[in-house]
Amino acid sequence: MKRPIIINFFSIITGKGLSISAFVSKAKNCVSNDIPSESTTAPIESYRQLGSNKYILKINFIDKKGEILKKKVFETDSLGNIYIKYPLKENERSSLNAIEIYEISYSSGIEFYLGSFIPIKSEAENKVIICDFDKTLVDTKYSNTLEVFNSLTKPITDFPKVIRSIEILKEHIVDKYHPFILSASPLFYSDAISNWLYQNAIYTAGVFLKDFRKLFSVLDKELTFKDLSGQGSYKLGQLLSIIDLTDLPDELVLVGDNFESDPIIYQILAKFLMGDISASMLLKDLKNRPEFKLNKKQQSILLNKLFRIEDNLKRKEKPIKIKILIRKYDKDTYELLDNDTHMEKLIETYSAN
Repeated sequence: MKRPIIINFFSIITGKGLSISAFVSKAKNCVSNDIPSESTTAPIESYRQLGSNKYILKINFIDKKGEILKKKVFETDSLGNIYIKYPLKENERSSLNAIEIYEISYSSGIEFYLGSFIPIKSEAENKVIICDFDKTLVDTKYSNTLEVFNSLTKPITDFPKVIRSIEILKEHIVDKYHPFILSASPLFYSDAISNWLYQNAIYTAGVFLKDFRKLFSVLDKELTFKDLSGQGSYKLGQLLSIIDLTDLPDELVLVGDNFESDPIIYQILAKFLMGDISASMLLKDLKNRPEFKLNKKQQSILLNKLFRIEDNLKRKEKPIKIKILIRKYDKDTYELLDNDTHMEKLIETYSAN
């Protein structure tokens, strides 16, 4: 019997409240993904996670004594995705220790237990590191049909690690940065990537993947077939979601490679977060950039995220410290945004070895 399961779960308690990002699907097994497996998993083994449905979740907020502080009900979108920013009072933030999640709409009268989770608690100084996955942490290859087939059917452990990138990520985690992994791989890579991170002693990273189901949605034009090759709209949108999820970090480190457009996208984000360009002017600039090619739906979604973050930036007491680290993949140079030498001071390059 199939039942709801929760995938790609991430939660964090910030100075404003509880933020949750997750995806609910259904599967034949009843195993929660609280602890990733140590076995090697080929991504294609999880392709059934591509199903879509709307779910209703009951979330119990649990205090340090194991008692329920409060109960709340939330709906996912039509694909099963859920993104929550729930405000909490100061005493609630300090008391909250865990959350229990149940699905209550899949079968009438039955509450399916999806798991118990302990949210990460933001430090007094909120620090975030966002790291690309392909070509940055792992030397995956997608340039032809055979390479795409191999990436689907072989465990990620079959591909070479980028040791220096892993070291950089771990060094920042030790320095109390919250890690996020950003990949253009489809959602069903979640288990494989989580297992790989677990095997490499990276335990608390939030993983953000591309939702290819949106390609086939009649109404949802957030992801289109042009975005299979171009990553600009998707990657900037996910970066903004992470920034919003963490309530504007005090320090931000962006790690990527110079294989495609990471340097340009990271510089665009940095320019916006430092207040060098407004939300409306940035969107106007993006329309003319070949890395983006935004449709009207994508423009609307990006602008909404940009305005929300811009409003929060106005209330932030001190500027965000930003650093960009670029792994030199197949060349020693990267593209500089609009020949801006000010941006060049934010960027450091490094070699894989």
